[in-house]
Amino acid sequence: MQANRRPAALALCTLIAGLCIPSAEAQGNRPVTAPRVPQPVVATTSAGIRSIANRVGPCIVTVQVVAKMTVSMTGSQSSDREQKLETFGTVIDPSGLTVVALSQIDPLAVVGQFITDSSTNFRSQITDVKMLTASGAEIKATIVLRDKDQDIAFIRPAAKMNPAPVWLDIKKNTPVQVADEVILVGRMSKVLNRAISTHVTRVRALVDRPRTRYVLDMQESDEFGCPVMAMDGRVVGIRVIKVLRPQGSDARARAADLNKNTMAVIVPAEDILDVMSQLPPAK
Repeated sequence: MQANRRPAALALCTLIAGLCIPSAEAQGNRPVTAPRVPQPVVATTSAGIRSIANRVGPCIVTVQVVAKMTVSMTGSQSSDREQKLETFGTVIDPSGLTVVALSQIDPLAVVGQFITDSSTNFRSQITDVKMLTASGAEIKATIVLRDKDQDIAFIRPAAKMNPAPVWLDIKKNTPVQVADEVILVGRMSKVLNRAISTHVTRVRALVDRPRTRYVLDMQESDEFGCPVMAMDGRVVGIRVIKVLRPQGSDARARAADLNKNTMAVIVPAEDILDVMSQLPPAK
């Protein structure tokens, strides 16, 4: 994945401006215990880091969406455009429930906050959602919950997954501190066969208001929706985008440069669990 590639949602700014644990079924009447990501082992060596990556990597899926953008201006006809977007998500329960960065599947989740022209109306609609598992299986899915403030969304397979998904238990989590080492586990692009990737880096900053967010000592990566792991193998959180919302007289100036007003951050696993509690039960 190229280091200078911009996130999918931010790449739409120009367009707008111009317009891991498998759950298994019982075979017969015999119950089958779901395999789990192994217990944490402190990654003090490259072999330890690889072990964490290889065990967490299968929980990361590719998410493909088709987004329909509608732009309407006062006194003129509206225009529609479709955009195909691809990002990553982390499967976090046995049903295949997957958390993604909302900004990567809904173009207006970020860009819409910078639109200051009241005579122009922008709308986005997600018309198709698919998950591609590590094995290459294509699963139709639906968006079941969005949280724009935290830049997270949850998608769920439209039908029962077979084989069962590998999922990451984010209840096994830990906070981290400034200067702690962490591991961002992600995937490469389709060109590189979506191979599992790792970034071993440090926590650059800890933002404690209005919500706890971690800033890593790296920004140039589009592996959003991917998990960040502590060196002991526990989950820290999921990588998303933080937006500095334009306000008052400087709104137009902020809208002129999205990159200066957005930053990659880590949403702690505990915050994701809080939002999960609002989800309707799986059918």
